[in-house]
Amino acid sequence: MTEKNKQPDPRHAEAQLYQRIETARAQLYTMVNSVIKDTGLPTAIILELLRGVVAETSLMLERAGRAEKEAAVKEAVEGVREAVKEQGDKDK
Repeated sequence: MTEKNKQPDPRHAEAQLYQRIETARAQLYTMVNSVIKDTGLPTAIILELLRGVVAETSLMLERAGRAEKEAAVKEAVEGVREAVKEQGDKDK
């Protein structure tokens, strides 16, 4: 009897991802249409507002990613310093 592979099927994971993306797209579409109807603003103005929101969100994510990388680098440097210090202590 052969043992089944315990790893999830990547095609299944990809299908789930695309399903979540489609759900998000549909929700955004519904929300944008709702805002247009509720505010009475022209579609062009709403699109400009969305561009601004996307730009701000992109910057925020970029900064968060940069801060995360900086923290990881600092942690790695500290680890190297400790290792060097320990090695120096062993050599004495």
